[in-house]
Amino acid sequence: MDRGVRQLPFVGGLLCAAGLMWMSAAPDQAIYAADVLGPTLCIGTGLGLMLMTATHTALDGVPPQDAGLASGLFNTARQLGAALGVSALSSLTEWQGHHAAFIATATFAVLSAIASLSLRPGAHTLAQHKA
Repeated sequence: MDRGVRQLPFVGGLLCAAGLMWMSAAPDQAIYAADVLGPTLCIGTGLGLMLMTATHTALDGVPPQDAGLASGLFNTARQLGAALGVSALSSLTEWQGHHAAFIATATFAVLSAIASLSLRPGAHTLAQHKA
């Protein structure tokens, strides 16, 4: 997993963005098998790669006595971010349509993929040992 801490979320973010861009091209009267199934599989696979690595990175090196607190904080932040994201994207959908919302979400996925390149396995553990 440590070797994949940068590669997995990068590939996942790009795969997710590709699925979102694909979904943005779906017609208003989309047919599930032809227009939705493929992009949904791309998005789901990409998110799986990103979220699995995010969870591992957030909790890696946390002392056992603090694991519950760290997990709770991570999950609270993730849920709050999801709620705010859905709210913002719902507003964008109302103003500009669902195509714009998918493109905006794809942009965030690409930015997340690029940001994941700065992740280093065990970086916060090393900083704790130096302190």
